[in-house]
Amino acid sequence: MQPDIGLIGHAYWDFFDHKVPLTCASLTEALNANQFQITYLRHPFLPYSTKVKYLPLWPIILKIYLAVRPFQYIFGKQFFLCAQK
Repeated sequence: MQPDIGLIGHAYWDFFDHKVPLTCASLTEALNANQFQITYLRHPFLPYSTKVKYLPLWPIILKIYLAVRPFQYIFGKQFFLCAQK
């Protein structure tokens, strides 16, 4: 799971461990170039941060968010990617 700099812009740099600007496309390309196969991709997925006021981390809210895909297109700023060699 990774934030997509293309979706969040300069806010990507708000965390000290964000050193390489990644998008879903750039990570997919890097993995494919190194003989990894993408097995699952969900883009967009979760909001940029779980510390937001409009989406409290109550289990029922999270279940609804994950079940209703349009919410992810509205609020999602991260992607989820699985790959295997």
